[in-house]
Amino acid sequence: MQNVLNDYIDYCLHDGLIAKSDSWKYLRMQLAGTTFDFNTANKVYYDKAERGFRAHDYLGLYKNKSIRAIGKICARILAVEDDSGTIHYEAEFGDITDERMKLIKDCIIDGDTHGYNLHTIKHRYFFVEKFIETDYRKITKRPPMGSRIFDLSQVLSLEEMPTVEQIAELLKDKSWT
Repeated sequence: MQNVLNDYIDYCLHDGLIAKSDSWKYLRMQLAGTTFDFNTANKVYYDKAERGFRAHDYLGLYKNKSIRAIGKICARILAVEDDSGTIHYEAEFGDITDERMKLIKDCIIDGDTHGYNLHTIKHRYFFVEKFIETDYRKITKRPPMGSRIFDLSQVLSLEEMPTVEQIAELLKDKSWT
């Protein structure tokens, strides 16, 4: 039942049916095993645009039973290539800069090496200020089956979020199931 409620909240937030955003306290965990090094080195993560999500300010990359890196999102851009090879960009927030357009092209090339079609399937690119190493361990046996949202205000028992570096350090003393 909780999953149904969370999906409904995500839908309402995404479609603007709930005016207040509390994204400041949410961390979205994404699986990043094969692309982890590329993601952390380039301060970007990509996911299919069709996948909905709850608004969140922080992104965590999961690999080897732990969230290994977190970053604060500074831009979110949609991109897809048309039949002529032209890439169309749409900023959800943040600016579409030359540097970000080049990085999206690099992501498309990197995606090819992993068998991902970032050319003709619209993707959402999450740009972070920087990824900070952490070790927020999952203590149950099975790996997660996709993304997961964490309320950092509850996980860390805080009413305001400190710096990303401080969050990363605090998460090293925590675990999740």
